Amino acid sequence: MNKIIIEKEILKNAQFFLKTKDTFKTKALTYFEQHGLPEKIAPLISPRFVQKLEPDVQLSGPQVVDPRGVILLVNGVYDSSKSILPTGVSVNSHPNFTTEHFNDSYDALNAVATISPMEITISKNMAFNFPISIYHTVTESGVNKIISPRLSIVLEENSEANFIEIHTSENVDMFQYTTNAFTSFSLKKNAKAEHVKLSMEAKKSIHLGWTIANLAKDSSFLSTVIDLGQLASAHHLQINLNEAGAETVANSLFSLEKTEKNNIFTTINHKHSHTHSKQLCKGVLRDESFGVFNGNFVVFPDAQEITSSQLNKNLLLSKKAHIDTRPQLLVSADDVKCSHGATVGQLSDEEAFYLESRGIKKERAKEMLMHGFSREIILLIKNQQIRSYCESKIL
Repeated sequence: MNKIIIEKEILKNAQFFLKTKDTFKTKALTYFEQHGLPEKIAPLISPRFVQKLEPDVQLSGPQVVDPRGVILLVNGVYDSSKSILPTGVSVNSHPNFTTEHFNDSYDALNAVATISPMEITISKNMAFNFPISIYHTVTESGVNKIISPRLSIVLEENSEANFIEIHTSENVDMFQYTTNAFTSFSLKKNAKAEHVKLSMEAKKSIHLGWTIANLAKDSSFLSTVIDLGQLASAHHLQINLNEAGAETVANSLFSLEKTEKNNIFTTINHKHSHTHSKQLCKGVLRDESFGVFNGNFVVFPDAQEITSSQLNKNLLLSKKAHIDTRPQLLVSADDVKCSHGATVGQLSDEEAFYLESRGIKKERAKEMLMHGFSREIILLIKNQQIRSYCESKIL
């Protein structure tokens, strides 16, 4: 189906979500109607939506990082019966979301179709020595539909928490579906959060995702996005350093094969003086895969004495693999230290020859070099449990 037919079907099916006369959803649908979907992604998306949690869903239990903190969503719907909330973590499953604007059509479509929006709050002065797993899984009821989880995570003053948000499915060979996810963070004064997003969904699926973080004075946000490849994906990350002392590290890794496509779009806004950011994005591309990195560092006027660095490194393992990399700095202040760069290369013949000369077979040598290239991102994950879990998935 072409773009116009898909959009008409989406608009027709979205009327289901307006039965409650929710002004937030009405506003979102108006935005989507005005802007539509990008030309390339529209034909890949099914125009149907998940509308409820199927009563016959039987899960064998998610493989979580630590059983002391688990938030489970099935087909985008919060499952409180299988979630485990530690003391100091609360979930509001009926938040009253409002917004002055939507970031794009994906954001607006998510706002229309979400049926289980959540607000997760970490209480003031709370700190956890174990990670909290936010586990998204798709069952057969989600096949050929759009799944729309919408999460808001608030860390109150002086709180600290580590999150791993896992997107997966019961069967990696499932038919096509679309995950259209939105996660926002609000870090209050001196709050610290680590957020690792791990996408390992069905190979024929599409993943569209927004992650937004707003940082107050002296807060810290460490973000890592790991995408192990599906039919197509787009990860949008926006981090707003709103007050002095706010700092962020935003890393990402994607590994693609066949004709898979991945897009990483990041914007880090230095809105105040004495804010700091650092970014490293790595891509591994095989066969005829295609990747995009579009990174923006924006330094607002009068945001003096800030530091920022950005680097994109890509490994092409085929002559037909392609990467489009655009690291960008937009600086409107003069007392800053900013740097950016990008590299595109292949496996080192010298390093491969060295390993082969030590008795390691050629294919195994390539795997070791690819793993070493990717592992740098994994090692930058602060929480040891999350780091070990992610490393086990890229082996």
